[in-house]
Amino acid sequence: GDPVRAILQATGGLGADRVVEAVGLPLTFLQALQCAARFGQVVFLGNIRGQLAISEKDVSSILRRELTIQGTWNSRFHPAGHNDWTTVLEYMERGLRIAELVSHTPTLDQGPEIFRRLVSGELGSYGKIVFRISGER
Repeated sequence: GDPVRAILQATGGLGADRVVEAVGLPLTFLQALQCAARFGQVVFLGNIRGQLAISEKDVSSILRRELTIQGTWNSRFHPAGHNDWTTVLEYMERGLRIAELVSHTPTLDQGPEIFRRLVSGELGSYGKIVFRISGER
């Protein structure tokens, strides 16, 4: 379905306080902006592919909602033609077992508690924490 509509519906039309775009598509960049709440924070993480055009209506909405937009870099692309993502895929083809690096798979609704335990040190030893969107394992 439409993620913007789903988020607005789930929040009673308010939108999300914090949105992270990690896909890298022009559509998901726009969706991240559109589902943010008033005074919301949007973090662009995905390495964008394609042309991003923000309409006058969306720019006006960003201004009126007083959004904070940040960018962060999540990988490297040097030397040319090599990046962190293709390097990981190459190692996976050579037998790197990714599943063993994941130490915890909580559901998304357990997020606040997991982060509280991380900050307090209660979580103990952990590797990679991957949140499940649904109850599936």
